[in-house]
Amino acid sequence: MKKTLVLLAAGLFLSSALIGINLTQNVKAENFGTDIHASPGYGRKPDIALDNSDNIYLAWNAVKFAKSIDSGETFSDPLDISDGYVPSIAVDDSNNIHVAVGDKGNIYYTKSTDGGETFSDPVVISDSPGGDNPDIATFEDNVYIVWTASHLENLSLDKSIDGNGFGTDVRVNGPEDRPADPAIAIGSDETIYVAFENGLGFGDADIRVVTSTDQGSTFDPSVAIEDPDNNMYAPSIAALGTDKVYVSYWSQGINRVRCSRSTNSADSFSTPVNVSHNSGATLAGGHVGDIKVHPCGKIFVTWHDDSSGEDAVYFANSTDGGTTFGENFKVNDGSEAAYHPKIAVGSDTQTYIVWADSRDDGNLFFDKAADATWPSQVTDLQATQKTNTSVTLRWTAPGDNFDLGSVSSYDIRYSTSSITENNWNDATLVSETIVIDEAGSTESINITGLDKGTDYYFALKASDEVPNTSPVSNVINEKTLSDATQKPEDSENSVETDSPGFELLVFFLAMIIISILA
Repeated sequence: MKKTLVLLAAGLFLSSALIGINLTQNVKAENFGTDIHASPGYGRKPDIALDNSDNIYLAWNAVKFAKSIDSGETFSDPLDISDGYVPSIAVDDSNNIHVAVGDKGNIYYTKSTDGGETFSDPVVISDSPGGDNPDIATFEDNVYIVWTASHLENLSLDKSIDGNGFGTDVRVNGPEDRPADPAIAIGSDETIYVAFENGLGFGDADIRVVTSTDQGSTFDPSVAIEDPDNNMYAPSIAALGTDKVYVSYWSQGINRVRCSRSTNSADSFSTPVNVSHNSGATLAGGHVGDIKVHPCGKIFVTWHDDSSGEDAVYFANSTDGGTTFGENFKVNDGSEAAYHPKIAVGSDTQTYIVWADSRDDGNLFFDKAADATWPSQVTDLQATQKTNTSVTLRWTAPGDNFDLGSVSSYDIRYSTSSITENNWNDATLVSETIVIDEAGSTESINITGLDKGTDYYFALKASDEVPNTSPVSNVINEKTLSDATQKPEDSENSVETDSPGFELLVFFLAMIIISILA
């Protein structure tokens, strides 16, 4: 009998906890401001990287470098750091800046250990001529560079471990691949992922991904991303944790940017989904788009196309792991042609985009958006104890950005009628304060001053420092005790015993037991 009542109570509690759950996503999006002039002279094919303090570093053709230490409000005068074209830039955990560049068939490398004030003399790291289109990534203080080698027949990779020199080039692709335009990303376990365009650009090209789990010494056979429209070009890749990989690319068959994801370390990929919602052609020459993922799981994509009748830079994000992408936003101001965008994401999901522009004789322009990522919705709000004038609530803390970090505040409310987003402001605001813990911790609060024997509904929202606010939590219903002489009652795994429905239930259960024992 006792077990039956406990199970029944648990079921009733679960049902009441689920009533009123609001799964509506917060619709706040990145808000880009006025374009900022990033270079005083001609600039093409830029790249962007951030250090641990979110200082911004740019590199672009010819090869020049500039930085911003005020969140992109201003940029330093350009510094000539190398000859060459299509530079790629990355920053390691010690804030050293690394740049790879192709020039005259070789891959050159240079670095700065003083925040971009000076750079080392460029050195050739490729073992043989024919190198082009390098892409660079770091893991801790290790540096990995991949490039197209031997006239679009191979991809090569070289690495520098813990600041030591580069070694012998390693072939990345298999003999059946015809690779071009590589892009590199590294997981949290130092698994290396390289995406590339396969097919030499002569039609029916697809996108493939190769993986290395031994610091680039060997690579597994390539895995193809299946797209029914074929002709896939210009990949960009991002990795999250130990198993999540995201690849964006341009699908020529439908003139859209698409994204495919893997949740098993690139052993297989999902059916691609559209990132750009309108059909639009892109300028030739690669660098159609760029993808990044924040540790909280939010995915950021930028690209250029002419879907609006002009070559423009666009942006979209995904808050559901790449299953869908939200509204497309034009980033650049005005109607002048803008192309070759690159993106970086700050520690608090700030978004930074740089691109080449037709204004001012072809300068670089830059734009940014503040943190627009909200805390996750609380879905496990529950009451753990109640008296005739109080109810104690408990829940799992969300983070500043989804489930990462810690929130800045809670807005906790109660009402004698069910709480929704529409009547949120009509509910009573709880004045008690709590100590806020990291995401995943257990939070609790004792709400006092309630009326005895009264049904109440409880819900909460969490906010970060902006504030970006979570959706309404699950809404729970609890009734305070009727008699002040009653002992405080645990609400968890219990049901109200002073309702006619409960008394009727006990009566029928008693009759069943009597009939069994008779």
